[in-house]
Order: sequence, then structure tokens, then C-alpha cells
Amino acid sequence: MRRALIAFITFGLLSACNAILGNEDHYTLVPAAAGGAGKAGNVGAGGKAGNPGLGDGGPAGAGDEAGSAGAGEAGEGGSPSGVAGSGGNPSGAAGGGACVETGDEDCFNGLDDDCNGDTDCADSACTATSTCVPDATGAELGTLLSPMGTTCPTGYSAVTLHRGLTVEPTCTGCTCQVASSICVTSIVGHGAFACPGFQTSGLSYNMYSTSCQPINPGTSTHNYAVASFTDCTASGTAKPSTPQWSETRTFCKADRVGSGCSSGSSCVPKTATAACARKTGSTTCSGSYAVSSGAVWNSGASDSRSCGACQCAGGYGTCNNANILLYNSAACDTNPVTIPGAEGDSCPLPFAPASGKVTGTPVPTMCLANVYPSGEIKEAGPSTVCCK
Repeated sequence: MRRALIAFITFGLLSACNAILGNEDHYTLVPAAAGGAGKAGNVGAGGKAGNPGLGDGGPAGAGDEAGSAGAGEAGEGGSPSGVAGSGGNPSGAAGGGACVETGDEDCFNGLDDDCNGDTDCADSACTATSTCVPDATGAELGTLLSPMGTTCPTGYSAVTLHRGLTVEPTCTGCTCQVASSICVTSIVGHGAFACPGFQTSGLSYNMYSTSCQPINPGTSTHNYAVASFTDCTASGTAKPSTPQWSETRTFCKADRVGSGCSSGSSCVPKTATAACARKTGSTTCSGSYAVSSGAVWNSGASDSRSCGACQCAGGYGTCNNANILLYNSAACDTNPVTIPGAEGDSCPLPFAPASGKVTGTPVPTMCLANVYPSGEIKEAGPSTVCCK
């Protein structure tokens, strides 16, 4: 009787297991792959009325395998609704952060875009277009080109650099034209001093080819050479002159700097010229970038200059066939004494002149602007460029 009871229990347990699992021949164990989150198991189905039954949830997914959608078995005499089945593992256990391919390798973004295990310069796809160069703390990586206007290689942006600032001292933008040109001279008396002689006394009187002028030099006189004087008219707007540089070159700055190089180096677009580093201010070239490009470079000039209104100057020149006419009346209307236009002394004159004028043909001189700026201009934005 005891043996029969044990056999019955054993048989019942085996039947129950088979009822739950089903035939084992229908199952194959497959190891879970690494990867994304498993799905949550479905809610267990409601049990029958009676004692609350606990429905079993689907097993948790491992790696990329989703949790099974198992519906909980209804418990014998269960509650009106079954308990939710167990959920899958919220994330793949074995391989979090797996590479996601986004396309061809971008050689300067620090990512393994094609998921082949190599990044930027380390990827064979970048060999033709990129290269590793030494890092330079606090400096821009690039290359220095000449002359000005040279096109930078692909992947680089141009930065124009200057040195050797020079400027014209005058303002520009003014136009000057001759307004008039006349012959002029002046005469002065010797007074009690010897004539001829270098000592004179009293006022000096101006005389022109365009008008009669009152004079009173006495009978012993010294006259200066007749010359032409040109008066000018100015027009335009004065402005400071454009700065000039003795040397201008182009620094090509690497637009992006990638990785995939050994420690202390960075990945930049490949060029046919030497790698350089540009650092703000004045510094000494050393280390990996020990070749100096010369004196400090400047990005431009700081200019506070301003100009006033346009002005022009003519000046003195030649008066052809010049003579000085002296009159004993105040209106230049009686018989004159004629004196040559060259500088000289007249001692004595036949009368004390009361008026005088000049004859001759003036030769106009060039009218030139004479506006000078206020303020200052100086070099700005200094930097040092060192190369390999």
C-alpha cells in the first residue's frame, strides 16, 4: 500500500511537470545575444474564483533577446484577475554601448562612423586625406602659405596675417585745382643805411601784377625777385590714408581636428606644406614646432586717425618777363620808373615812390592737399607662427 502511494505521487508529479513544460523534444536552448533590452512579460490571465492563483510571467530576455510574452497560468481557484508576468531585463546585459554605423568614416569627428574598430586617422579610409601632427597647447594647428591670396587646402580656413606697417602721413580724398596765379614781389627802403647794402629800414611793401598798391619806401630801396604765387581751391572729403604692409601671408587654420593618433598628436587634413601652429602674442618657437616664421604677425591695425576739411596749398613759382613799376602818384597813373624783376638795390630813385605794381606772366605751381590726420594707427592682433 505504501509503495503504491509513492508510485502514484511520483507519477502525478511527472504528469504535472509535463503539463506545464510540455514535451521537452519541442525545445532548443539558444544562448542570448548581447544587446538591447528584453520586453516585459504579459499580464497573467485571470484565475478562477477561489484561492488567489499567481500566474508566472515570461522569462527575462538576456542581451538582444526579448523577454517572452508569457501569459500567467490561471491559478486553481484564483482571483478574478491574474498577477502580472515577470518583465524582461530592461537592458542587454552583455554589450551596452555597442557601435551604431552612421555611414562612411568622417576623418575629423573623433568617432568610428563605419564601425570597423578604427577612428579618424587610424582608419584606412582616411589615409589619403588626413595625417597626424604634434599637438600644440593653446595654439591653432595649420600651415603657413605665401603669397597673399593663396587658396587654402580643403579642410582649412584662411587667416590673413601682416607685418611691417607703413602709412602716408597726409590725408587722402582731396582734390585741388588752381584758382588763380599772379606775379608778386616786395620792396623796402634802406633809410639812413648805405645803398647798396644788406641793411634796410622801415616797412616792407607788397606789390602785385593784378592791382596797384600804395608804398612809401623812400628813394633808396631794396626789392626782392618777382615770383608767381598760385592760389588753390579744395574739394572732396579728407580721410586717413590706407595702411600698407611690407609682408602679407596666409595662415591656413585646420577647420576640424580629429583623433586616431598616438598620444600627443591630432588628426588634421593632409597638406603638401609643413605643419605649423599659431599662438596669440609673441612667443618663442620650440619643441615639435621649432622653426620660426620670423617676427610677430598681426591680424590688422588699430586705427583712431581722423581728418578735417580738405585744404590745398599752391605756393611760389616763376614769373616770366617780370618787371617792377614805381609811381610818384598814389594811383599808378603817371610816368613810372621800371626796375628789373631780379632782386636788387635802387640808389637813389628819381623820386620817392607813392605806389607800385608788377608786370609779367605767372607760371602756376601744382596745388597739393596739405591735410594731416590726428590720432594714431598701430599694429593689432599679434600672433606667432611656428612650423615643423
